[in-house]
Amino acid sequence: MVVHKHNGVHADHERQSPHSEDEFFEDPAEQEGVDETRLRIAKEYLRTIAGTDSNSIGKRKRVAEDFDKPQVADATFQLDTPIFFPRGHQGTCTSACVRRDQTRVYSGGKDCVVYEWDVESRKKVRFSGSPRDFACGGHHAEVLDVAFCEALQLLVSVGGDSLVRVWDPRVFTNRCIRELAGHQRGARITGVVVDGTNVFTTGTDKLVKLWDLQHFACLDTYLGHTEAVTCIDLNQTSRPITGSADKSARLWKTTQDSHLLFAKHTSSVDAVCALQSSAYASGGMDGHLHLWSAESSKPKASFENAHGGMWISSLGCVRHSNYLLSGSSDGYLRSWKIREKSAGVTGDDVIKQQKLDSGAATACNGRRNKSVQTKQTLVPQEAIPVAGVVNQIVESESFFICAVGKEPRLGRWETLRSCKNGICLVRKRHD
Repeated sequence: MVVHKHNGVHADHERQSPHSEDEFFEDPAEQEGVDETRLRIAKEYLRTIAGTDSNSIGKRKRVAEDFDKPQVADATFQLDTPIFFPRGHQGTCTSACVRRDQTRVYSGGKDCVVYEWDVESRKKVRFSGSPRDFACGGHHAEVLDVAFCEALQLLVSVGGDSLVRVWDPRVFTNRCIRELAGHQRGARITGVVVDGTNVFTTGTDKLVKLWDLQHFACLDTYLGHTEAVTCIDLNQTSRPITGSADKSARLWKTTQDSHLLFAKHTSSVDAVCALQSSAYASGGMDGHLHLWSAESSKPKASFENAHGGMWISSLGCVRHSNYLLSGSSDGYLRSWKIREKSAGVTGDDVIKQQKLDSGAATACNGRRNKSVQTKQTLVPQEAIPVAGVVNQIVESESFFICAVGKEPRLGRWETLRSCKNGICLVRKRHD
């Protein structure tokens, strides 16, 4: 086979044109048979292989490996002091999203209201919504997630009323322009994420659905989770990752109607994040943070009790980087970096680093943080105070937006009465 690739001669092609003979023979007048040609070219090829420098081979391999390896940016900024947007939601703020131009932020809450915020002036516009008011023109149950479609300039919100609501912020009305039904009646729609001109939604009916915002129609439904689907994120077209109360996260390849199961958590997975095309994170009620790859169903790295024994309620990141954020009800927004594991790094080293950087090496309930290292490691960075339950973290080029409230997004398991409901802005500081 090697000979065939290099001399282009095949037994079925015994007729050679004069032009092809000139390419292979030093003396055009000399005529060779097919067998002689094969033998001569094979010997020349073997001599070439024998004379190849081994260092050159190793160099080519290293270049090929570097080319195939995805390029990951190393975040170099610090987190600035959070800025809270006052006088907004009357109930817990559950979700937020930001426009690409960073001029507007949208938020949803348990008060059934969606707000549009001006980032510079902090002024707000209230969209329709009222508890149990079916004719209000908006949500009549809690809003659980919001997403903005840049391609169509439309806002999408979902919640406890089992409907996908579409809003047009350009229209001078505070009523939604479309209501899309498809999830089971009585189910809460827990998450929404934009994929071009489509959106994926998740619900307590265990379903993941794909919607077309151009024609306002449901395109497909994906089955797999055995309990309520709690969260969703997406960084690559048609490849969302979801978390569920069935203690698993699942990476979907919707074009082939298949998915990869990530099952390591011991309780509900309440937050997922897609950092890169092959790197994903999940956090749950067990308080553990896991890093996943599409190449394996086992975690590449884990960090137990990441928030001192409190469960992880939200995850955020800088896309295509090694930078991860996590939120909980412990009063801190914590940042992490993904590092390749080296032989000199131990679990105690990571705990020491956590003591220095975050000041929270011990849990509020007395349990000690524990680093479980596999192929990579999650290294704690800084931790900044954020009062309340951090229910969602979204990123833009210059800042992060956190949806903060007195209660968790999907329930009322705890209430922090001294905290405020709303959104806070955390700028990226480049020193």
